[in-house]
Amino acid sequence: MVKKKGFLLAEACVALFIAAVSVEVLFYCLGQTKVARQGVEQRLERAYAWHVLHKTDRSTIKVRNHVYQLHGNKQIQDAETGIDYAVH
Repeated sequence: MVKKKGFLLAEACVALFIAAVSVEVLFYCLGQTKVARQGVEQRLERAYAWHVLHKTDRSTIKVRNHVYQLHGNKQIQDAETGIDYAVH
């Protein structure tokens, strides 16, 4: 009977380890989804800013705390940081 109790303890430890790993993987996947969503939102905001600046005679536009300027044919520049972004 002692060996059976030891086996149950080992089985419980393995189950706890599997549960902990699965929770960790779940949080990792959710975090990566958030990062990917933020990247898509930034590209969408830049494309929107380029479209508005290209179609109107405005020199700057503010989209979610970023001020953008038209810079080149298919480029837009963040006026605060000075970084140019290609718009596809």
